[in-house]
Amino acid sequence: MTQRPAIRDLFDWELLKGAVLDDRDRAALEIRSVGIGYAEVATALRSQDRADGDGWSVLASAMRAELPELAQFRSLEAAPPVGDSPGDLSRWLLRRALRWSGPLLPEYDARVMIGVTNESFATEVVQRWIATARYAGVFSDIEDRWWYERLRETLDGLFDLVAPVDSGARVARLSEVVGVDLEPEPCIWCREYETVRGCAVCGQAVDAVHSLPSLGAPGWALPRAICFKCILYGDADEEHFDDDSAEIADQVKRGEFGKRSS
Repeated sequence: MTQRPAIRDLFDWELLKGAVLDDRDRAALEIRSVGIGYAEVATALRSQDRADGDGWSVLASAMRAELPELAQFRSLEAAPPVGDSPGDLSRWLLRRALRWSGPLLPEYDARVMIGVTNESFATEVVQRWIATARYAGVFSDIEDRWWYERLRETLDGLFDLVAPVDSGARVARLSEVVGVDLEPEPCIWCREYETVRGCAVCGQAVDAVHSLPSLGAPGWALPRAICFKCILYGDADEEHFDDDSAEIADQVKRGEFGKRSS
């Protein structure tokens, strides 16, 4: 049987032979998900009239989202997915929309937005509370993601205006609402609670003062936040920083920029 180029290219982009050999169970899940996801995108492509002419309505259908929820992608994507190829659309989803924090958040950024620890985030009450924000579209079985705006609206709904910066205050209010004592997560470096992001390397909560933005994010995405701990111990050596951030990273490695709390 001849394999269509779009399918072959999609698998070549997403699966490396080394990764398959290192973790066969994970590779099997990804192979199955890529195949099913490709078919779902192809079905969405056939069922849409594509009046917008650029594939965004197809993606909205495949992502089980309203078209306005893709507005940030549409307005700021430098390389928008075009054409009638389900392989091209699938690649954009896997390599862009589902790889970077932006309109969709990975688990560590969703968790830190709420302010809870890993253990509290995994509880049934928290998962039920944020269920409407969970991404349920194509390729959602590879990695959990949450819609940023939906999660923000859910969180802000606990307060009169907007959720406070202090994760302890956010979690205290959420604990009242769900009737379960939940644990706030402090910054991995200073152990204070004004956390804003999850570190893209270790996944731990970090505040703005003790993290650096990595270069390379698409225009619609949040830069990867890298915590001082990962920089100090060499776990972020593959990250790229601008000149100012690179200088701070060097200071952190030399022990000259603050001191990690015990």
